[in-house]
Amino acid sequence: DPRFDEFKSAVLVPVPLFWRREQWRQGNQAYELSRELSRLSGHETIEAIKRTRPTNTQTKLNRKQRLSNLRDAFRIRKKHASFIAKRKVIIIDDVFTTGATAHECARVLKKDGGVKEVAILTLIRG
Repeated sequence: DPRFDEFKSAVLVPVPLFWRREQWRQGNQAYELSRELSRLSGHETIEAIKRTRPTNTQTKLNRKQRLSNLRDAFRIRKKHASFIAKRKVIIIDDVFTTGATAHECARVLKKDGGVKEVAILTLIRG
């Protein structure tokens, strides 16, 4: 598909979970999805974002509340900062509802990670 030609050299960045939620869920679905996409496409998966604090479940929140809930919940992992700088990144998540999570991850990747361009790929539109 020619729409994706500009992302041929992009890296995949899964949306992270806070460690307690990841334990409770017994894994991170976004990470597993990203790994499988890496295997199929040859794009590299980089865990470039870290969830810095737990956030409330977002199932009953509207977009404005979700954005507020996620503010400052992510940061760039220092060990990956130079690798992602000036790169194109595809954020991988399992579910896209209002776009708040993807928006906050993209904001952090661009502002703090120096990422050149961001696309979002999700499995489900909720």
